[in-house]
Amino acid sequence: MSLIEMVNPATGDILGEIVDFGSIGVDEAVAAAREAFEDKRWRGKRPSEQEAVLWRVAELVERDCEELTLLETLETGKTLKEARETGVRASADAFRYYAGLVRRIATRRVPLGV
Repeated sequence: MSLIEMVNPATGDILGEIVDFGSIGVDEAVAAAREAFEDKRWRGKRPSEQEAVLWRVAELVERDCEELTLLETLETGKTLKEARETGVRASADAFRYYAGLVRRIATRRVPLGV
């Protein structure tokens, strides 16, 4: 597995490193997907528990909005306003959206035509 340097586009400073997922082979990716599918830490939760987890992530993103905004700005070169509104706050909104879908999807019934 190789790493990619994250560079501040304004200064050229290295902010850190992340895993280059493009360097992972197909077999490793399939094995990881299978493991995640079979792991019941998420699938084994009741819809209300899944909803609570997603809402909590949204709350944490909102709580740390300014720090995440600064990191987004350093990494992408976006303005603070753009990073805050279209990056961080939009992410929190997405977690809330999917939290709201959890129960709807879990209670959906598919007619079998029997």
